[in-house]
Amino acid sequence: MTKCACLVGVDIGTSAVKAVAVRADDGSVLASSRRATPVTRSSRLVELSADELRRCVEAALLELTSAIAPGASVAAVASTSFGETGAPVDESGAVLRDPICWQDPRSGAQVERLVSALGATRLDRLVGHPADPAWGVGRIMWVREHEPHVYERMAAWLPLADLVTLWLSGRRVTSPSLASRQMAWDQRYHEWSSPVIQAAGLDPGKMPEVLPSGSRVGTVGREAAARTGLPAGTPVVLAGHDRQCGAFAARGGSDTPVDSAGTAEGLLVPASDSDDDRRIGSGISRYADVVAGRYTFAARVGLSGGLLDWARRTLAGTAPELGYEQLLAGIPTPYAFTGVVATPTFGRYASPEWATGPVPGALFGLTTSHTRADVVQALLEAPAFSVRANLELLESWHPGRLDTVVVEGGVVRNEPWMQARADITGRRVLAVEDENMTAVGAALLAGLGIGLYSSAAEAGALRRPRVREWLPDPERSQRYDEAYHQLVRPLAELCRRAAAPIARFVDSETARSETARKVPSA
Repeated sequence: MTKCACLVGVDIGTSAVKAVAVRADDGSVLASSRRATPVTRSSRLVELSADELRRCVEAALLELTSAIAPGASVAAVASTSFGETGAPVDESGAVLRDPICWQDPRSGAQVERLVSALGATRLDRLVGHPADPAWGVGRIMWVREHEPHVYERMAAWLPLADLVTLWLSGRRVTSPSLASRQMAWDQRYHEWSSPVIQAAGLDPGKMPEVLPSGSRVGTVGREAAARTGLPAGTPVVLAGHDRQCGAFAARGGSDTPVDSAGTAEGLLVPASDSDDDRRIGSGISRYADVVAGRYTFAARVGLSGGLLDWARRTLAGTAPELGYEQLLAGIPTPYAFTGVVATPTFGRYASPEWATGPVPGALFGLTTSHTRADVVQALLEAPAFSVRANLELLESWHPGRLDTVVVEGGVVRNEPWMQARADITGRRVLAVEDENMTAVGAALLAGLGIGLYSSAAEAGALRRPRVREWLPDPERSQRYDEAYHQLVRPLAELCRRAAAPIARFVDSETARSETARKVPSA
C-alpha cells in the first residue's frame, strides 16, 4: 500500500449523490464530486429514476477518479444512503421498478394492516423502530399487491447504497443498519424477523443477505470499472445507513450525540447494550450502528432543509421558486423570537411527539403584522425545538446530561441557524465545518473492510473534524424556553392528535392520484 492510497465513499442523499476520496493514512479529503439526485414528483407520489441514479453515481465516480492526483491508488470503495428507499432487483441484478422515495405516502394502508396483525408494541420491540409507512416492508407489500408481476420476479429488495454495491460488484447484500430501516430486521436475534415477514405476507427468500458494516463483499467488475474509472479488482465494502455513517465520521471516535441535519434530520446517541420498554411508544428507534455489535438511539427530529425547500416552492408568490438568499432575507441576526412557532413534521413524524402515519405540520401564532421572514424563521426554529424535546427524553435514559451536541450536514453553513440551535436547546453546539461527512464515514469503513485499521474505533478516530463552537445566550434562551413550554409542546400534541384523521384524507387522495395515473384519459 502506498502513502498516497485513498479510500472512496459514495453517499446517496435526498438532494445529491456525492463521492469523496480520502487519504487512507490521515482521513483528509483529496477530491469530491456531486450530482443532483434524480427525484421525480407526480402529485403526492415521489419516485427516483433507477437508470438516472446509476448514471449519476457513475458520473460522480468518474469525475472523482479523474480528479485524484496521479500516483494515488484507490484502495477500496463503500456506499451509504438514506435507508427508507429501496428497489426490487431480479436474479440478474436488473432493477425491476423505480425506487419509491421516503416522502411518498402510498404504503400507509399496508403498514396499518401490519400493525393491526402484530400490534404496535410488539412490532416496535421486534424491529427497534416504530411503525412507519416509508420503510421497506411497507413498500414491498405495496409492490406485491399492486405490481405482482414485479414481486414475482424480485430476487431481493435493496436499499440505494446496496444498489451501488450491486452495480460495482454484482453482490446482492445489505448491512444491519440498512436492514434495520426496512422495519423487518430482528434487532435481538440479528435476522429477518419471521413474525414480521409472515404477517406482511412476504417470501423470506426475497430478503437480501445481511453482513456487518465493514465487510468486504467483492471487487469492482470490468464493466463497472469502465463506467466509473475505479480500477477493476478494487475491493467493495459495505458501509450502511447514511446517518450512522455521518455520525461515525463526525464524532471522531467519541460518544458525543450527533445531530445529522440534511433534508430531514435525526439525532443519534450511542445506546446501551440491551433494549427495554422505556423506548416503546416514544418514536425513538434503537437499531444497529455501523460499528459492528453496537447500537444507537435514533430520535427523528423531522424535516430540516426540507422545510426550506417547501418554503421556497410555496412562499414564492408569482416567482417560480425563491432562492435561498431571497428566502432568508429579513430574518434578524441573531434570531429574535417573533411569536410564530412551527412543527418540523409536515407529513413526517418526529419523536417524541409521534403517531403512526404522516404527522401534519403547523404554523401557529400568525397575525397580519407577521411577514414571510417570520414564517421562514419559525420553520428554521422548528427542528431545534424538536432536538431539545428529544434530548430531554434521551437524558432520562442516560447516566448524565447530554450537554454537547455535534451537528453535521448542510445546516452548519447558516451561522444564525447554528446560534439559534444553541439558544433553543440551551446546550453547547459543535458545528462540523468539514463537508461530506457521510461519504467520509463510508470511506473510512471501506478502509476497515480491507484491514487498513485494526478496529472501527481506530478508523473513526483517524481524523478529528473541524468544528465551530456555539454557546447559548442566556437572555434568548430564557425567551425560547417560555415558547417551548407554552407554545411548542402544546402545538406538537395537537398535531399528533390530528395525524390519524388527516392521514385518511392523504390516503384517499393518494389512491385517487394512483388511479388517475394508471387510467388514460379519453
